[in-house]
Amino acid sequence: MGTAEKAEKHHEVFGLLGVTASNSIGKGVADTRELYKERQKASATAKRDRS
Repeated sequence: MGTAEKAEKHHEVFGLLGVTASNSIGKGVADTRELYKERQKASATAKRDRS
């Protein structure tokens, strides 16, 4: 399902405020995943440097 179709479905169910909220939540999840990946890289580097 594409972005536009997802937005349309969210709008049908939740209205405009729901679309805005779900977009914010989705972005927050993506940002959290990216932060987690960066933290994993830093942890691996720290472990390697301690060896």
